[in-house]
Amino acid sequence: MAQGRSAGRPKNTMRSPELAQSYIDAFAAARNFEELQDILARACVAAGFRYYALTQHADFKPGRSKLLRMHNYPAGYAFWFDARRLGKNDPVHRASQLRTSGFRWSEIAGLIDFTADDELVFAQARACGIGDGFTVPGNVTGELSGSISFAMGVGEVIDDDAIQFARLISTYAFDRARVLSGTRPFRQHAPITLRQRACLLWSSKGKTDEQTASIMGISRNTVLGHMRAVRDTYDSPSRLYVVVVALFEGTICFSDILDA
Repeated sequence: MAQGRSAGRPKNTMRSPELAQSYIDAFAAARNFEELQDILARACVAAGFRYYALTQHADFKPGRSKLLRMHNYPAGYAFWFDARRLGKNDPVHRASQLRTSGFRWSEIAGLIDFTADDELVFAQARACGIGDGFTVPGNVTGELSGSISFAMGVGEVIDDDAIQFARLISTYAFDRARVLSGTRPFRQHAPITLRQRACLLWSSKGKTDEQTASIMGISRNTVLGHMRAVRDTYDSPSRLYVVVVALFEGTICFSDILDA
């Protein structure tokens, strides 16, 4: 995805909730990645940061151009990062998989098993001019994990207003990027009925057709008919495949399956 739009650091910026809302509205109206990245670069400046990175956590290499990534990190750092295939192992990315809320980079050593290699990543970032930062996770079940980060220059301090502004806008930017990329085909199949969903859910919990029939108070043949209809809807003879796709599309969710 696109990368490299610049952002400078403003002076005396009023980072009000109203200003954050204006960027949230602008993200929602973005028609393509170029517009989204322009808005993200301006939001970075408005927040008081110097750098931004919206990315999925994967190794970026030829043939994986559909992955989400837009940033304005120095080219030297991006080249160093990609050459070492740090998309999955970067300490910021690993920490974001353990949090649902945003975190300062200064907290990372307490969130993960911090190694000498992790310190090398931050040392290289500092050598390229990237200082402290703040990251908001962008993790969605069924998709690659992701995040959106904002960073200062070396020696610059993140203030509380910048953190709050970043918290307010980040998830909206990430969600809009997902929609524009087609990362998740939100629904590829026709909706199933409530009875069909119930049969699918009991099947996903490991219940047999006989057990499902007893639980639902219907006949085994009725359960078989519902499950046949579900498989037809998802165009697959495999119940396992149907469960996976239904989870991906949000027809059922993990909490439904794991709930006793």
